[in-house]
Amino acid sequence: MALFQKRRSKMYLLDEHALDCIRKAGRLSSEARELGRSLVAEGVRLREVAESMELHILEHGGRLAFPVNISLNDMAAHFTPNSNDDTVFKAGDLAKLDVGAHVDGWLGDTATTVEVGTRNWQPLVQASERALQMALEGAHEGVSVATIGVVVERSIKEAGF
Repeated sequence: MALFQKRRSKMYLLDEHALDCIRKAGRLSSEARELGRSLVAEGVRLREVAESMELHILEHGGRLAFPVNISLNDMAAHFTPNSNDDTVFKAGDLAKLDVGAHVDGWLGDTATTVEVGTRNWQPLVQASERALQMALEGAHEGVSVATIGVVVERSIKEAGF
């Protein structure tokens, strides 16, 4: 099945090279995300997790789509620890990991939420995972991003968030 890119009401067929790049960027982003999940633990520096995730992408032939973001607790998103940041994960933290890779300019972008050392936030983590699953199940050619957003919003609200 061909993938299409819509720009200014025109449709463009993506060639095999573009599709291969998208697949590789997605795979690298996913691998880096899972690596980050495995490294998050009490006492570990945010910077070390971010650097490990970024290094994985670079060592496997990708480039960074953006610096790895690790946001804690009530920080919604897009915090990037710098080289001088000594912030560590603490028990009870809710960490959002956001990572993206690109291959020849074609992007993969993914995120996850990890609870550090407790199970206090499991309903929220499970609600977001369920919303993602519903979005993935509904994402097909011809389905608008707005429609997928409605599904995600409904799922989150039904879970009480």
